Amino acid sequence: MKLVQRVLVMDQGKLIFEGAPEDVAQSDLVIKAYLGTSQVV
Repeated sequence: MKLVQRVLVMDQGKLIFEGAPEDVAQSDLVIKAYLGTSQVV
């Protein structure tokens, strides 16, 4: 069942992604904003 046709993602009040739900998980900006980045020392 498809719930939405379009997703908007905001980070700190700014729109960082607009597109299809299946594309949101592939967005580097969304991944960095919500999951962060790994820093290997």
